[in-house]
Amino acid sequence: MKTTAIALTCILCALPTFANIIKITYTDWPEGVVLSHLAAAVLEEKMGHQVELKLAETEAIFDSVAAGEQDVYLNAWLPFTQASYWKKHSFELERLGTVIEKTRLGLAVPAYVNVTNINQLNENRALFGGNIIGIELDSGTTKMTNAAIEEYKLNFTQLHVGTTEMAVELGKAIAAKKPILITGWTPHWIFARYDLKMLIDTRNVYQPDGIRKFARPGFGKDLPEADRFLKRFAITENQLNALLLEVHHGKSSPEAITRSWMLAHPEIVKAWIAPEKKWWQKII
Repeated sequence: MKTTAIALTCILCALPTFANIIKITYTDWPEGVVLSHLAAAVLEEKMGHQVELKLAETEAIFDSVAAGEQDVYLNAWLPFTQASYWKKHSFELERLGTVIEKTRLGLAVPAYVNVTNINQLNENRALFGGNIIGIELDSGTTKMTNAAIEEYKLNFTQLHVGTTEMAVELGKAIAAKKPILITGWTPHWIFARYDLKMLIDTRNVYQPDGIRKFARPGFGKDLPEADRFLKRFAITENQLNALLLEVHHGKSSPEAITRSWMLAHPEIVKAWIAPEKKWWQKII
C-alpha cells in the first residue's frame, strides 16, 4: 500500500497542474503577436510553465481577463486608445506595468521629404496631392487625424486604405523617391524598414499611449514567479520594431523568431527571470 501511494504521488507530481498553465490572450496586432509569443517562449523554456495563447478582439480580452477566464494581456494601449475597456474593468485587473513607456503616433513622411511640422502641410499640399494615407476608418489613429485636420485647418483628405495597404503605398513611394504623407505609429515594422520622421505636432493632437500589461484578479498570488517575470518583461522600441520587421518578412513563424531572439539575448532574459533578492542580499 505504501509503495502504491508513493508511486501515485510521483505520477501526480509529474503531471502538469492547472496552476502551471498560463493563458495569454492577444489581439491580431503585430506587436501583440510578437510580445505574447516572446513571453510564452520564456515562460515555457526558461520557467517550466505551459502556455496557452488565445487570439481575441480587444473588448473580449478585457472581459475575459477581468473574469479570470484568461490570465494575461500584454498589449494594452493606454491611457487613450483602449480607455473605454480599461474604465470598465480597471478595478478588477492586476497591473503588470509597462512594456514600452511611450509610443509615438501622428503624421509621418519619408526622411527625404522637406517637411518637418504639421503647420507646414497646407503650404505643401500639392506635394502630397492633398491626401493623407490613413488606415481603418474606426481606428484611434484615424480619429486623431480627423481631429488634427480640424485643429490645424488642413486642406487635406484622409484616405482610409487600411493598415496593410498604407504600408504598401509607403513602400511604393519610397522606392520611387516620391513624397507621401501617412498616419504612422511606432512600434511598427515600417520604422525599422524605412527612414521616416514624425511631423512635429505643436498642438498635441496626437496623444501617445504606453503599452501596458495586466493580469486576472489573483494572478500574482497564484503564480508569484510568473508575475515577477511579467512585471519585468519589457523591450525597447527599436528591439520591438526589428522583431516586427522580421515577422513581417515571413521567413519564419512568430514562435521561431521570438524564440531565436530569446536565445540570442540571454542577459536580458536572465534579468527578467532572476529570483527576487532577499532583504539581506540587497544591503551587501
